[in-house]
Amino acid sequence: MQELYEKGLPKSRVNVEIVRQGLMQAMDASEREGELVGNLVGYLVKEQIITEDAAARAFVLVLADLPDISIDIPMAPKIVSNVLHVLIELDFVSKKILKPGLTELHESGCSSWKHFEKIQELVDEE
Repeated sequence: MQELYEKGLPKSRVNVEIVRQGLMQAMDASEREGELVGNLVGYLVKEQIITEDAAARAFVLVLADLPDISIDIPMAPKIVSNVLHVLIELDFVSKKILKPGLTELHESGCSSWKHFEKIQELVDEE
């Protein structure tokens, strides 16, 4: 990440892209990979290397593509929702930024919405 910052790439863009790419890699691998990415994102937020907002923006980008991703990777919604659930409970993701992404996923009629119903409840508590 530091090398990308030193090359002049905007820190906020790098942070979002690191999380997004980690999620993409995890979805293409396994639930265990999802746990590892979740742990990494949690660590990065806890250590203030990235912000809760950057983590949430990355999830919103992934949620927007999830209906298409889940065609090729049927486990993708479950993996993303598991990671997101843990990060929300730890308060490592901005609920305010995440809420519109969840709404868009729900309104898309995506069949994988069932994985995100509990997450929506957590976000609505705020």
